[in-house]
Formats: sequence, structure tokens, C-alpha cells
Amino acid sequence: MPYDPRYRSAARRRRSVWLRWYLAFGLLMTLPIPIAETILDKGGDQTVTRFSICIMLPLMLGMLRSPFARAPWLFSAKARAEFDEFETAALHRATVSAYATLACIVLAGMVWLWLASLTGWPSPKTPAAWSAWFFALSAAILSLPAVYAEWMVPLPPPAEPGDDDGELM
Repeated sequence: MPYDPRYRSAARRRRSVWLRWYLAFGLLMTLPIPIAETILDKGGDQTVTRFSICIMLPLMLGMLRSPFARAPWLFSAKARAEFDEFETAALHRATVSAYATLACIVLAGMVWLWLASLTGWPSPKTPAAWSAWFFALSAAILSLPAVYAEWMVPLPPPAEPGDDDGELM
């Protein structure tokens, strides 16, 4: 059965191209605080970790607008039934890609810590620096599958004149 772009399943309604960019921007905005916390670490009580939650706010607000973050499609067969076969395949590709990306991020972090211990490069040493990296990694783990799904599942076409709900019968 060929893919019909006029068909709109439950997940493809009310999506915007701007949501993709907003989620990507929100994901990138989780990095400045842990990097600053690691580089500017003086071993004292001064910390910027309290801003970690604030810097992740754009990402979390964008996740509320994404149908892939709200629907429990990853765990529930009933929720997966709302998607057509092409969207289901794209969601599975997005999940696999997200977890492969996360594995590469963790591996790169381990290599960085190993090299930092040998060469004296900056690395997290205080609980504040480690917690900032924990918040950033947690945000990536929670949001990356939905961010990839937003990019991999095609957007619905613009509504045609006289088309009330866009559903095909």
C-alpha cells in the first residue's frame, strides 16, 4: 500500500515545522550550563546549577506541544495503534537513532573524562558540576526520541479548501 500524504493520523494533526526547530534549540540549550559549570569550577560553593532547570525549560515546554512526547507510543500497543504503518516505522527508526546517539554521547563523555584525567583538561570535580551534567543528560535521554520523531515523521500537508478534518474515508 503506497503512502498517502493526505491521510492524517492522530499524531500528525496540529504539528508545526517550528516545533522541530524549537525542540532542537531547546536540546542545544541544555549544554551551556554544564560546560560553564565544568570550565569555571573553582571548587567552592559558587554554583550555577540552580539555573539548570531554567535552561531546560524551553525543551520541556516544547515537549508538551509534541504529540510524540505526550503519547505513550513507546510502551503501549493501544497508543501505537493510533499511528499508521509508515509513522510506526518512522517512530521505530527515531527511537533506534535516539538511543544510538545517546550511546555515542555517553561513550564520548567517558573518553573525554579519560583524556581529562591524563592531560589535565577541565572535568567535573564538584557535586554541582556533576549534577549539571546529570540534568543535561537526563533531558537528552527523556527528549531525544521525541525530537527525532518530530524530524522523521512527515508533516501533514496543508489543509485543502473544503476539507473539514483532513481524514480520508
